[in-house]
Amino acid sequence: FEQRNLEQRYAIKFSVKLGESANVTFEKLKQAYGEHSLSRAQVFRW
Repeated sequence: FEQRNLEQRYAIKFSVKLGESANVTFEKLKQAYGEHSLSRAQVFRW
């Protein structure tokens, strides 16, 4: 559980560096991690 959250946080940081919006980032996380992805609120907070 913790490892998956850490992976997703790295993915969020990477996405931000590329200039992607929080919406795009969230959709990609949902696609990659499915039901185990961080919540929309968590993605927007990061």
